[in-house]
Amino acid sequence: MQPYLRYIFGDVFGFLAAWTWIVAVMPATLAILSIVFIESIYSAAGITDQADNLGHKLLSILILVVISVANSISTKTSTRLNGFFVVTKFTTIAAVVVAGLVVVIIQATHPDRDDIGGRDWFTKPVSFSPYKPSWIGI
Repeated sequence: MQPYLRYIFGDVFGFLAAWTWIVAVMPATLAILSIVFIESIYSAAGITDQADNLGHKLLSILILVVISVANSISTKTSTRLNGFFVVTKFTTIAAVVVAGLVVVIIQATHPDRDDIGGRDWFTKPVSFSPYKPSWIGI
């Protein structure tokens, strides 16, 4: 972005854009990503009401430091770490899809069975919106 701003608006704005990106935007983005990562892990473990806990903040800082150290060691280390996270992400998505399919198959083959997956998905209509927009008028 810096070369484009420098070309369009001149050297001063290009310089300011680069420093704003380095000093404010990237550190804030990485901090937010580390907080979201820790909150997602706690949420997956069933802990959802402890966001103000000091432990969450310390773990977020630890994640930020680990990622920074991995990026500082070498590009090969950060590439391996990134590859690990990509594989973990796709494995998790595949596990969720397979678990959903297993529940659907079990419910379809044994419709009287209520102990797996519940009956909400089978008896209630599908709604993709958490609210009904007021402009529909129905």
